[in-house]
Amino acid sequence: MLTVDNLSVAFGGLKAVQAVSLMVSQGERVAIIGPNGAGKSTLFNLISGGVRPDAGRVVFDGRDITPLPAHQRARLGLGRSFQRSSVFAKLSAYDNVLAALTIHRGHGLRVWARTTPQRAAEEALAAVGLADQRDRLAGALALGDQKRLELGMVLATAPRLMLLDEPTAGMSPEETAGTVALVQRLADERGFGVLFTEHDMSVVFGVAQRVLVLSQGALIAQGALRANPEVQRLYLGGTP
Repeated sequence: MLTVDNLSVAFGGLKAVQAVSLMVSQGERVAIIGPNGAGKSTLFNLISGGVRPDAGRVVFDGRDITPLPAHQRARLGLGRSFQRSSVFAKLSAYDNVLAALTIHRGHGLRVWARTTPQRAAEEALAAVGLADQRDRLAGALALGDQKRLELGMVLATAPRLMLLDEPTAGMSPEETAGTVALVQRLADERGFGVLFTEHDMSVVFGVAQRVLVLSQGALIAQGALRANPEVQRLYLGGTP
């Protein structure tokens, strides 16, 4: 479904992402790990359209989407959440989801052909367990609920692949466990793929079917990582 081919970008003299290639199949759950500053969020920005690459390309469902802006990638089914909550604090949870749908309405989002935006918003809130919070202001929700709301905003747009940037950052252990279970359930039920970054290794090994390791903007390992000495040194700590 997603193919990243030799993707690179530099900011001044800093090579933020260096010739990264990866693939995510339909319905697959893939984690990208690495220390702070490894280039994970920049790679997500390149894939989702927030940053243009210096070299390489992004192919989604057989189509080269490298020239497309972020909103057109979203129309094709590429959803994205961010490290920091991007909810509209002064709108209700329901209006946040409705706003996410309305922003994309003019770009032919597939959801508009299958249901009404109001029903799509209600279904998304129910799916992430926030139906009883629909009328609360988003800014008054706990951090874990704000993260779930953001997930609901992406979910309402009927994504085929979700990019989740540190989806459990700042959560309590209980909230983290709930988010892991929620992402697994939604991905299984709806069949979308998940590409996510995360520092909590219990989340990584709890959700991901495959793990990639990024260091200084370059992909250095993937697959079975617990016994990889380079991964142990750079990320997991110590030696196997």
